[in-house]
Amino acid sequence: RGRGALARDACTLAIGPSALAWTGQALTITLDEIAVPWPARIRGTVTLHPAALPVHAMTLDTEGAHRWRPIAPCARIDVALAQPALRWSGPAYWDGNDGDAPLEDAFAHWHWSRATTREGTAVLYDVQRRDGTRAAFALQCSSDGATRAFAMPQDVVLPRSRWGVARATHADAP
Repeated sequence: RGRGALARDACTLAIGPSALAWTGQALTITLDEIAVPWPARIRGTVTLHPAALPVHAMTLDTEGAHRWRPIAPCARIDVALAQPALRWSGPAYWDGNDGDAPLEDAFAHWHWSRATTREGTAVLYDVQRRDGTRAAFALQCSSDGATRAFAMPQDVVLPRSRWGVARATHADAP
């Protein structure tokens, strides 16, 4: 889409017929798109209701050029699509990365995972920097916005994906 298809202000971002709008309480995504690779209409809304908006942020590289932040690690999502006719609700997660340089300049690879827990959401983040150093952290995020570190579970190598992509995670010992 061209520049004329973009509109934004402090609480809204619209690109073509789709938009994101922040109400102060929820993020509503209005979709009106054509799916790929098989063309099909996608129309409806996705609404994310954060339990809290923590201010916690992590620097991922040694220069401070790359950051990760759990925006709404404990949230609820409501999906209501007219096309295709689908509806569901459940736990949700929203985070963000930003940086002052391309990711590939600072990192050789990274992986992360998150899981809904009784206490809220657990997030594991593991970065291998290009300089050979590693940054890894495990956070428990509660629904009141508090975050606390916990011991990172052991490294686990997963089988390669169907596309041959190497995969890894962290998990408790069996």
